[in-house]
Parts: sequence; structure tokens; C-alpha cells
Amino acid sequence: MKYSFFYFIQLLTIVSLLLSSCDDFFEDDISDKTIQVICPSDKTEISSNKISFVWSEEDGVEKYHVVIVSPSFDKAQQLVCDTVLTSYKMELQLPKGDYQWSIQAENSGYKSLINYLTFKIKVDEE
Repeated sequence: MKYSFFYFIQLLTIVSLLLSSCDDFFEDDISDKTIQVICPSDKTEISSNKISFVWSEEDGVEKYHVVIVSPSFDKAQQLVCDTVLTSYKMELQLPKGDYQWSIQAENSGYKSLINYLTFKIKVDEE
């Protein structure tokens, strides 16, 4: 009888620990989400070579994968940036030209849909 009570307490402890930390075992399914871009929006023409990339911060997201190419993913001549960030913004200084960028959110269980956008930097030559 003494041992069965001891095992019952151990089992109860294990079950309560598992139930109290369920969030650690279940990730939000973000596979049908598309990250909303604030700037630069699609088909934007920018007159500065200092670019702020900003997107919406989403619940259930641990990191954001950002890729920038020139001039486009279909005809990429240069991989400008391929990075993973925990922030919802970044800044880069880029030369005049055409660019396409993508953003995808990730957590330990899922990846969101990829959002593709284009922009053009038109800096006046001095």
C-alpha cells in the first residue's frame, strides 16, 4: 500500500508537469499565413539607397527568413542578402538597381507562405 501511494504521487507529478507545459509541445500552425510587409511594398521606387525593411510581427513566429536578390529571383545575378532574424525589421544600404525580396516566417514546427516583392532604387548620380 505504501508503494502504490508513492507511485500514484509520482504519476500525478509527471502528468501535471506535462499538462502545465503543453505550450512547449505544440507550435502554432503558421503554414497558411503570409507575412504582411509594411515597407518596401511591392513595386516601390525608392530614391534613397538606405532601405528599411519592415513587416508585421506575428504571433507564434520565432524567426523570419529574408532573401534579397538582384534583379529578380527568376533572373538572379546577385544574392544580396540571405538571413534569418528574430526581429520584424532590418536596414540595408544598397546601390541603384532592381531588386526582389522575400520573407517567410518560421517556428520550430512550421513555415509560413513566402511573400515575394519587388522594388527599385533610383538614386540621383552626383
